[in-house]
Amino acid sequence: MFHNLLKNIVGMLPFLIIVGAAFYGLPPVAWMFEDPMLKQATEIERYIVLALPVVCFIVSVIYGGMRGFHALFPLLVGVISLPAVLLYYNYTAWIYVVIYTVDAAVSSGFGAWYRALSLDEKQQKAAEAQAAKAEPEAAEGDPPA
Repeated sequence: MFHNLLKNIVGMLPFLIIVGAAFYGLPPVAWMFEDPMLKQATEIERYIVLALPVVCFIVSVIYGGMRGFHALFPLLVGVISLPAVLLYYNYTAWIYVVIYTVDAAVSSGFGAWYRALSLDEKQQKAAEAQAAKAEPEAAEGDPPA
């Protein structure tokens, strides 16, 4: 069981690294372009509300589409985002950890759903091709009437 869990976490690592890079790398970049004369953090608020959930959504859909749904992925996204939110923003922004976790859960579920649909279509096409291939063989084996 531990080996299987470790295997799943290793499969999640590239996606978690991308999400972590967005959580920890993009806020300083956004602060570089912020006007120091403004007393309010309007650009940062816009960034936190729009950009990070979009990055989280895109990465989670790709993860769900490639690896299927695993409940640990959204939880790890939340764990990764918690220190970033507390480091770069104030304590009132903790709700974004919940938003990122729910976003990752829903979008990876959507990606897994799409993956299941595409796998069903591939299996159905393979079964149809196998049936079509077996049909002429059965016709050749029948005695002439």
